[in-house]
Amino acid sequence: AVFLLPAALWLGRGWTEVALLAGSVVLVLIVELLNSAIEAVTALRYGKEGYFWINSLDGIMIAHPMKPAMNGTSQLELKDPNGVYIFREMIAVARKSGEGFVDYMWPKPGFDEPVMKFSHVVGFEPWGWVVGTGVYSDDLAVLFRGTAIRYGVLIGFATIGLVFFAYLVVRSVVNPINRLKGAMQD
Repeated sequence: AVFLLPAALWLGRGWTEVALLAGSVVLVLIVELLNSAIEAVTALRYGKEGYFWINSLDGIMIAHPMKPAMNGTSQLELKDPNGVYIFREMIAVARKSGEGFVDYMWPKPGFDEPVMKFSHVVGFEPWGWVVGTGVYSDDLAVLFRGTAIRYGVLIGFATIGLVFFAYLVVRSVVNPINRLKGAMQD
C-alpha cells in the first residue's frame, strides 16, 4: 500500500481509486501472460501430427489447436467409444501424480474414425491447467515397422559379413593343413 501513496498524490486521487487502477493493470498483465502462454503452447508442433492442448483442472478446454470448437466448453462428459471419460482421466492423473499417461480412442487430425492414442499429461497447478500431448498407436506401429526393417537389413548384412569372414578364417586354416597333408602323402 505504501507504493500507492506517491501514485495517489501524483494523480490527485484517493487510495481506493489508485488501488483499483493498479489492480486493473495487474489483471490485464495476467490475462496477457495467460494468453501468451496459451498461444505459445498451442503453436508447438512435432512430427507430422503432433500438437499440445490445454484444459483446466475443472474440465474446461482452454485451447485445442486441432478442434477449436471445443475451446471454452466442458469436456468432463466426453467419452471415447470404450467408455473412457477422457478428460476426467487426465485431470485425475494430473491431480494424483502431477503427470502421467492416459490411453483412449481419439480421431487423428483430418479423420473421423477414432484410433488408440497414448497421451502424456502434466498438471500446472498454479494456473489450474493440464497440458497434454499424445501419439497415435498406428503411427507408432508404422515407426516400429520402419525401424524393424532398417535393423533387419542391417543385421542381415552384418550376418552375411560375419559368415564371409568366418569362411575366410576357416579357409586360411584348412588350406595350409590340406597342403601339409598332401605333402606328407607324397
